[in-house]
Amino acid sequence: MMTTLAASNNHRYPEGSDGDTVYLEPLIARLTEAGDAPVLRHEDRDTTAADLLKSVYRYARALAAIGIKRGSLITLFAPNRPDALAVRYAANLLGAATYYLSAPSDPRHRADLLAQTDPELLVLFPETAHLLPAGLGVPIAAIGTNLDGASLRLDEAAASQSSTPVASLARPDDLAVVISSGGTTGVPKGSCRDFTSYTAMVNVPSPAGRRCRAYCADAMRSRSRPCFFVDTGSTAAICWGPFSIRH
Repeated sequence: MMTTLAASNNHRYPEGSDGDTVYLEPLIARLTEAGDAPVLRHEDRDTTAADLLKSVYRYARALAAIGIKRGSLITLFAPNRPDALAVRYAANLLGAATYYLSAPSDPRHRADLLAQTDPELLVLFPETAHLLPAGLGVPIAAIGTNLDGASLRLDEAAASQSSTPVASLARPDDLAVVISSGGTTGVPKGSCRDFTSYTAMVNVPSPAGRRCRAYCADAMRSRSRPCFFVDTGSTAAICWGPFSIRH
């Protein structure tokens, strides 16, 4: 059975914090503490806290090598899989923002969305490669697949990088995430959150019986569903099943 990180609901930022701590720092501290404990499951395979952190650091170096930095925006057509989560954390570690794109069924709407967003990089996966609009003028990186039009296999570039820790370059007023609407009226719209607002949003006590925790506990017992659950002791927890919470 897969286990999660210690389910403490009284998590606080590290001693000595000057108030400028962003969500990554307590998250990384908890993952470091968890070590070899599994924190993610995908397709019946567990990922330990240590392996997730190594992946984050490798992706951070791979992204930095292609010029991703503070102020950059990375967009992803991303499925529920550990490396998608690692890329998000890696980008945020560099002070860059991430945008998990909605996927309008009309390819013209997907092209319009990317044109409006104007990202420095679009990341695709085997499950989402079909969402790539034709004639897109955005740099493309692929993970887990060789994709026509992609200039980089980001997972292969990351595999050659060091997994030693990378210091966070994120600052409280940097853009952290863009949260997409469902796009029911056409092209989806995005809600922008800097690290200050996003950190405040996720640093809220997490009830032990919250839907996310209960869903994941059941999924882990039965091994019937993919479930990602990183419990930071707050709603910074990532829970991906048929729904997303605080993600």
